[in-house]
Amino acid sequence: MYNFMWNDDKKDIEFKKASNEVEEFFGNIRDKKLVTKNKGVKFVYRKGQHMFARDVMTAIRDNQILLVQAGVGIGKSMGYLIPIFSSFDKVSGFDNIVISTSNIGLQQQLLTDIKFISNLLGIDIKVSIAKGINNYACIKEIDRLISVSGGKNKELLLELKHMIDKKETIDRDELVLVSDKVWEQIQMKNRGACSRCNYSRECLFRNISKDINKSDIVITNHANFVKSVIDDRDYINNADMFVFDEAHKLEEAIRNIGENTLNINNVRRDINYYVNNGLLCDKSSIMDIDELIADIDKLFSGIRKKSSYYFNKNRDDKNIKITDCDKIPLDSRYFLNDIRVIIIGLDKLIKRINYYKMNEGRYFSNDFVINNLKGYLKIFEDMAKGSNSRNIYWVNYYRNNKIHIGYVQKSNINITQNIFGRDIPIVCTSGTLLDANGSYNYFKRGLSLDKISSVNRTVVDGRVHKSPYDYDKNSLFYYDTSIANPKNIHEYILGLIDKIRELIKITNGRCLVLFTSKSTMESVYKVLSKEDFGFDLMMQGQMSNSQLCNKFESDVKSCLFATGAFWEGVDIKGKALCNVIITRLPFSNVDAITEYKASEFSKEEAFNMVYLNDMVQKIAQGTGRLIRGSRDKGIICCLDSRCAKYIDVIKRCTPYTNFTTDINDVYDFSSKYITNRDGKRKIRKK
Repeated sequence: MYNFMWNDDKKDIEFKKASNEVEEFFGNIRDKKLVTKNKGVKFVYRKGQHMFARDVMTAIRDNQILLVQAGVGIGKSMGYLIPIFSSFDKVSGFDNIVISTSNIGLQQQLLTDIKFISNLLGIDIKVSIAKGINNYACIKEIDRLISVSGGKNKELLLELKHMIDKKETIDRDELVLVSDKVWEQIQMKNRGACSRCNYSRECLFRNISKDINKSDIVITNHANFVKSVIDDRDYINNADMFVFDEAHKLEEAIRNIGENTLNINNVRRDINYYVNNGLLCDKSSIMDIDELIADIDKLFSGIRKKSSYYFNKNRDDKNIKITDCDKIPLDSRYFLNDIRVIIIGLDKLIKRINYYKMNEGRYFSNDFVINNLKGYLKIFEDMAKGSNSRNIYWVNYYRNNKIHIGYVQKSNINITQNIFGRDIPIVCTSGTLLDANGSYNYFKRGLSLDKISSVNRTVVDGRVHKSPYDYDKNSLFYYDTSIANPKNIHEYILGLIDKIRELIKITNGRCLVLFTSKSTMESVYKVLSKEDFGFDLMMQGQMSNSQLCNKFESDVKSCLFATGAFWEGVDIKGKALCNVIITRLPFSNVDAITEYKASEFSKEEAFNMVYLNDMVQKIAQGTGRLIRGSRDKGIICCLDSRCAKYIDVIKRCTPYTNFTTDINDVYDFSSKYITNRDGKRKIRKK
C-alpha cells in the first residue's frame, strides 16, 4: 500500500494555500518585489518557469504522472522545487521527496539549489545525497591493505586514512587525491557484506544510510534510484513524490541495471570445477565435460564470426571499430543446433552432479557452482527460443578478438510498474523529451508508461516550455551540403579535416567538435593538432572529462574534440564556447536494444518511430551545448550532407531559427558577434 491520495476537504484547503504561495513567489519576481540577502543573486521572471511550477503544483495536488519538456534557461530545478517546498510547508503528509537526475555532478548542483531555496524561503528541509555503494570507501579494506603493504603504498594508505578521519567522509568526490587504481581496491562493493562486518559500528556508510532515511529530500541518480527500487530501500518506499530530472536518461538506466554477461571463461571454469577438484574423475564424466566445453567454444567462435560480419555489413559509420561499439545484435536463430547440443550437455552434467550428491554421498562444498551451471542452462534454453526469447542478446568485442555475450530482459514493465505504479505524484522533465513528431509518445513507449496500470492515475502530456533565450538574434545554424557522404569514409574524413580547419579559424577557437566515432575523432585530431592555429586543440581521453571541461572553459580560445558523454550535460557559458560542430548526424549505429525496438514495427515504420526519434533527441542534446545563457552567441555547424534531408524535423525539434548553407553567412555572423573584439581578421573573399 503506497503513501497517500488527496481526497478530503482539509487537503483541498492545504493545497490552495500551497498553490497561493507558489503564485505569490513568482508574482513577487515578476513585480520585482523579491528581495534576497545573497549578494549577486538576481531573479529574472520567466513565464515558462512560472507555468512549469504551476503544472508541477497541479501534478502534486491531483496525484498525476506529469511529463514536461523544459528548454535551456527555463530553470527546471526552481520550477519544481518551489512547488515542492510550498507543499512540504503547507500540506500535511507531504514529507518525503526523492529527486533523481542523470549523474552525480548534477546531484551536487541540485544540493546547492535546494539549500539556496531553503534559506530564501525560510523553510528548513533536511536533504541528503544518495549514491551507489561503490562511491564510498571501505575502512576495513583500507586497514587490510595497510597491514599487507609497505613503503610508499603504506604511506599513501595511512595518509588516506588520516584524510578520512579528519574530514569524517568516505565519499569518492571528496577524496579527490585518491587515484582510480587505489580506489578500485578500497571501494565498497557489497551491501550484504556490510551487515556481517566487524567495523559496522564505526562505519560512516551506515551513518550515511541512516541520514538518507531521515531526510526530507533525497537526491540520487537514475542508476542508484533503479537499484534502490530493486533493493526495496526505505527512502524509496517512504517517498511522497518522485521527480526525474534529465528523465530522457531513465530508460537507459533501467535497462543498464538489468544487464548480465555470459563470459566463456567463467562458463569453462565452472564446468571444469568438478573435474579439477576431483569430484567427477571417472573417464565418462571427463569425456562428456571435454565435449561440452568444445561445443561451447564452437558456439562462441561461430557467434564471433557472425556478429563481426553483421557489424561490418550494417554499421552506419564505416570508420567505427568493432571494439568501440557496444551491443552488436545477436540472432540466436543461426545457432539453434549448436545451442541445443549445449543444452543437452549442461542438463546431463547437472543431473550427474545431483545423482552423486544424492546417491553416493559425495561432498560438494560450493553449491554456487551448480547454481551457476543451472543459470547458464536457463540462458541457453532462452536463446534457443529465437525471436520468442525473454531476453535481448548481443555481443561485445574486446581486445584480441575476445567477446562476451550480454543480455537483458526485453520488457522493463516490472521495474516501470514498481516506479510509476505507486500512488504518488511523479514528474518527468528534461530539455529533450519530445520525439520527431513533437509528442511524448516515444518517451512513454520506452518506459512502458502506456502499459502502466494504477487506480486513479493519469499520465499527463504537459506543456512544452520553450527556452527564453533569443535564438533568432544570437545563433546561426549552418549545414554543409557539399561534404562527402559519411559512407565514403576516406573522402568524408578528408572533407571533415578541411571544413573543421576552416570553421575553427572563423571563430578563432572557442569550439566544441562533437563526433559519433572515436576513430574518426582521432583521425581528424591527428592531422589538425600538428598545425599552428594560435590556440590549443584538446581531445577527449587526454585527461578526465571534468578536467577537460575546466580547461576548456578557462582557456577561452581553445577547441575541444569529443564524443560520447560530451553530447549532453556540458554546461559552458560565455565566450569559451561559441561554435559547436556536429560532424555527423547521430543515428544509432549497430545496437541490439535499438534493433529490438525497431522490430516491433514494420520496416516502413521502424525508421521514423525508432531511428529518427533517437537521432532527433541526440541532435537536440548536442546542439543544446551552444546557448547556455541569455548573452551567449554562437554557431551550430553540421558537417553531414544528409542534414538537408532531415532539416525540417531538426527545425521542429531544436530552438534554432536561422538556417543557412552559405559559409559566407558563418563568416559574417562570427565577425559581427564573436571575433569582433579579437582585432583585425582576414575577410573571406566572396
